[in-house]
Amino acid sequence: MKYVIIGKIGPRWGDDPARRVDQVHKKLDALKVKLETVYYTQGAYDFMEVVEAEPEAMLALSLWYKTKGYGELTSMPAFSMEEVTNALTT
Repeated sequence: MKYVIIGKIGPRWGDDPARRVDQVHKKLDALKVKLETVYYTQGAYDFMEVVEAEPEAMLALSLWYKTKGYGELTSMPAFSMEEVTNALTT
């Protein structure tokens, strides 16, 4: 399933950003979460990602990210127009 993740970076992130990114990528690999795109943003959230993941993997990622003190994640299931159209016609 596809998810859109919006996130806020916590204070610990700034200690060593390159190392933190590496740790996150290793965790994504371990959880079999496929990162499709990432953008850093200005405003209420610091970044936005699109990933492909199982629901349990998304839960594990969110909990891990928070417990590491990296910040906050909000994940939302994402649907294609075809999926929405199919849901409306069933």
